[in-house]
Amino acid sequence: MPNELTEQEQQLALSAKDAQVLIALVNSEGWKVIKELYFDVTIKDAKEYLADVKNIDINMIQAKRELLNWVQKLLEDIQITVDIGLGSKMELAEILKEKAKEK
Repeated sequence: MPNELTEQEQQLALSAKDAQVLIALVNSEGWKVIKELYFDVTIKDAKEYLADVKNIDINMIQAKRELLNWVQKLLEDIQITVDIGLGSKMELAEILKEKAKEK
């Protein structure tokens, strides 16, 4: 069957689909609310807590660092997944274009 995708092409297609889902999520009003009311506030609060020299509780400092790191990493991972997925979409388009030329 000439229209079947190879394993690599299937993986690229799945990656591209993941990117599209995440883009839709990030562009939604619900995500904007979550980002503004949770992620942005959490990052701001953690940074303020860590910047305040009066805060000396080692456990709270470590907890704020871990929370800050987790939130920032989550947001970065979402963006990286989108970037990789969009790259996969472009790569898949090139592969399919080459296949079409060969026919």
